Amino acid sequence: MESSCAKCSSSIAATDQFCIYCGTSVVRPDAASASSSNVEPAAPVEAAVEVPPAPASTPAPTRVLSSTTPTPPSVPSPPKSAPVVSSRVVETVRKAAKTTDDRRDSIDGYSLSDSSLAQIADLQRLWLPDDFSTDCMDCGKTFGFPQPRRHHCRVCGQLYCRDCVANKCTIPSSFGYADKPQRCCKSCTISLQMKGIKTPADVFSQREQAQTRVLPTPKPVAPAAAPPASVRVAPPPSMRLAAATVIATSRIKSSNVDSGVNLNDFASKNPTQVARAEQKECQICFRQFAIGRRANHCQRCTRSVCNGCSQGLKPIPELGFATPVRHCNNCMTKPPQFFSLETEGVVEPLPGFEFLSKMDFKIAVTDVGGEATETYKVDVYFEPNAAHVKALGETLRASDIEAAKEYCMSRKRSIADFEWLATALGDQVTSKALPNFPEKRVPRGAKKGQSLQVFLSGCLVHSLYRSCDALKAFFGLTNEQFRAFKNAGANTELKVAPEYTDVLMWLQLKMEQDQMEHKLATLVQRRKDNESRVAKQQARKQAYEGRKVNQMSRRTNAQARYEALCARKESQLARHNREKNRLETQMTRVDIVYDDTKADEDVRSIEEDVRQKEKVEFVKSKDAFQTDTTEWNKDMALWSRQRADWSDHHNPPVSKQIANEWLIKAFGVFHRFTAEGNTAAIPKELANLHAKVEQLQDEEPALLEKEGQALDDEWSELSKERDNWAQDRSNMKREDDMCHDEDVRYKQEHEHVRLYHEHRQKKVDAIEADLAALDMEIKSRAKAYAQRKVS
Repeated sequence: MESSCAKCSSSIAATDQFCIYCGTSVVRPDAASASSSNVEPAAPVEAAVEVPPAPASTPAPTRVLSSTTPTPPSVPSPPKSAPVVSSRVVETVRKAAKTTDDRRDSIDGYSLSDSSLAQIADLQRLWLPDDFSTDCMDCGKTFGFPQPRRHHCRVCGQLYCRDCVANKCTIPSSFGYADKPQRCCKSCTISLQMKGIKTPADVFSQREQAQTRVLPTPKPVAPAAAPPASVRVAPPPSMRLAAATVIATSRIKSSNVDSGVNLNDFASKNPTQVARAEQKECQICFRQFAIGRRANHCQRCTRSVCNGCSQGLKPIPELGFATPVRHCNNCMTKPPQFFSLETEGVVEPLPGFEFLSKMDFKIAVTDVGGEATETYKVDVYFEPNAAHVKALGETLRASDIEAAKEYCMSRKRSIADFEWLATALGDQVTSKALPNFPEKRVPRGAKKGQSLQVFLSGCLVHSLYRSCDALKAFFGLTNEQFRAFKNAGANTELKVAPEYTDVLMWLQLKMEQDQMEHKLATLVQRRKDNESRVAKQQARKQAYEGRKVNQMSRRTNAQARYEALCARKESQLARHNREKNRLETQMTRVDIVYDDTKADEDVRSIEEDVRQKEKVEFVKSKDAFQTDTTEWNKDMALWSRQRADWSDHHNPPVSKQIANEWLIKAFGVFHRFTAEGNTAAIPKELANLHAKVEQLQDEEPALLEKEGQALDDEWSELSKERDNWAQDRSNMKREDDMCHDEDVRYKQEHEHVRLYHEHRQKKVDAIEADLAALDMEIKSRAKAYAQRKVS
């Protein structure tokens, strides 16, 4: 025989000892009378807490017992998969339900009172009996062969088909399932993601609140007019089903309980079915949507609510909503908190770098496309936490910020990639929670880049998107990998370890991988630069050896020319004195003096030829010397440049290098998991990168030391060449001066010879003139004598 619940007036079967709607223990009159007559009844299921007597205002159902009435059967045991609850769990439920946060976070502002908590059954009674419903409480499929078999949601305990409880979530420990993922219905999956369920008391509270709204409480009547329980009308099945399938997402709380969802299960493969886009009733007051009570969704918690339950407007700058947007009443008073983008290092900071011990993830979106394409560069980098730096009493400098920005990751994404990301996040989870995405009509510019930047930041801080593969692929994959991921389809999954489910851990992994790739490329390039510098140094060394041979030859030739100049100088001085004496004799004497100058002329002619040849050789030597000097200057400049490059490679900027190395150890995943002994979580690519970088770093000092020794040797040779070059220059200057003196002497000697011949020619001309005058005088006198004779 059925009876009614004293608390919610719901129909209770004769075999039930607890109300399946609110969990209240049922006290029957026959059990009380049997107890008074010392008749030992069947042992009831032990309640979690003490059960108080029914309220006096509630009419007790009457029941007529006869001798032929069979004894009620024992209470059926719950399903085998139901959790086993200890007294400590019940005490945890009681304490959790008494907190002020539960009252503040509840739908209507009221939480369970102490008396109501005392009436909550144990966790086993949270599950509905297997025969409660023959249909799935979500999709309506009928249970039975060959139809799908029934399953219980491990959170709300309701009956669903296999497809509707394919999600596997980590349930809070207060439910008694440890850390192993359990089956959850779609609504409870969203509630666990949004931290809406923490303890079983939350589920009982929602059932109680839903019952008070769906099933109106009957008015109290006089005890005499109360009808017997046997003729009391039970609620219709539709109302009973509605009360049992209340969505467990009406309490959105910010807690520290982890409820990570396995994205490789139904929730990620069928995300559109998980989204609460087809709600038919308000998620706060549970009234059906109708004309005049249209459906809206809260921009903060994404629940579907009616007009009366969403009367507030408030901006959400974290999601890019600068202007006020719709909020439900609960989110207006205490909205769910967004995730923080802060991260702390796992090792102690070095002295002087304490400001880097706590960092913030930052995103920068810059338009780098040309006129034809709209392409943006997405940078993910670290920036010291301002509050942490202020607490340390330090002041950030521009160089400190730049040192932290060296640890970054850059990707190029087109506007189509941004649009694909927004669509993929909406399909995988829900489009209601998406941050503000700029419209297509917004022109390109800094404002649109800023909007895209806020959109990406909002996706990172939102709890629903932090585990989405699409978001991780957008940030972490290279252009080729990202293109392949997009072309693979919407249900493509990233094959990563469970440690990288959270997007921030994924970003730390990819940032470290990018840093190690950059360091490896830098070390490889430094090795190539070292090999190139060594090859150029060998070429300079060979050129120096050639110049050294030429210098020795020039030095020998210059010495020979110098000795020849000294010898010619003595001969020139002797001839110069003889020519000078001949000139003086020719000038002082009246007669014509004929000297024997044949020998001096022959010697002078030979010396003139030798002198001209030596002049040519000297000019060539000067040109070669000038060429060698130019080559030496070039080699000196190249040596100086190589010395500077070697110094930069051998002694890089200490502050940036130390900061970068420490950031890799403090915020990377390789050293963290290695210290924890969880090397299996480290990707092989990252481990190989660390091994290669370490190998190159170990080999580089020896190569640089060898190059430095070669540079020192080259400097010694260049210094010797410079000394020889200075000596050769002084020798050439001396030779040039001696050639100049020789030219002056030769000029004077030629002048003496010219004057000597000129004076002798004058004497000859004077004698010839006198002879001609004498001959004319003779002829004139002979003519005169002849005339005189004739006459």
